[in-house]
Amino acid sequence: MPSAAWQAAVRVTGAAVAATGEATTFLGGKRYQVTNTGRRIIEPAVAVVVRDNGIAVAAANILSIDFLFGIVEFQAAYTVTGPVTLDFSWLPTYQVGECRSGTLTINAELVDASVFESQWRQRQPTLVDVEGSLQSLRLPVVDIDTVTAGTQSIDSWLKAGTPRLLDVLFTTGQRMRAWVLFSGHAIQSEVAGIVTVDVNFQGNSPAAGAAAAAFGA
Repeated sequence: MPSAAWQAAVRVTGAAVAATGEATTFLGGKRYQVTNTGRRIIEPAVAVVVRDNGIAVAAANILSIDFLFGIVEFQAAYTVTGPVTLDFSWLPTYQVGECRSGTLTINAELVDASVFESQWRQRQPTLVDVEGSLQSLRLPVVDIDTVTAGTQSIDSWLKAGTPRLLDVLFTTGQRMRAWVLFSGHAIQSEVAGIVTVDVNFQGNSPAAGAAAAAFGA
């Protein structure tokens, strides 16, 4: 079903907020997701303690942690008692104002793996990446995260090499989140038009084995 683009919203993460005993909801199988939708983006630089009935679960019993959508998956052999809670830090988001267009692209590198005695090429998928751009009517030096001290702008994050998570909501319940580094911005203006800013970014995995981008709700 088509989605009207005007419904889209672009947000970016600010400074982490610590939380203990955060409740989760059972998703099925061995997967549990943070219940509070506003706290599902996990700060990867801070250790996550997963508790089952109040007892910390050993890392060997945890299959994966989805930092993008706050999902913990246990190993198949682990028996969950419940309730499952998290001690962690979550990332609030702030709107990137006056965006008017954008592109998000996920690519897989396909390396030539052709061999003798075969006329047709064979390719092997290797690394996966995300990249894209945004166009905004707001200058890149505008403070986006007014809660954190200092100017927290696209320009400051670009110059400092600070990774941020982009949260792009396309329509209700359909969004894409991506850990990115801002790689450049270009300001354009003409006498008969308005000033626009094109912002470019590239994906940056937050931790070994962690996805840099994914769709979700």
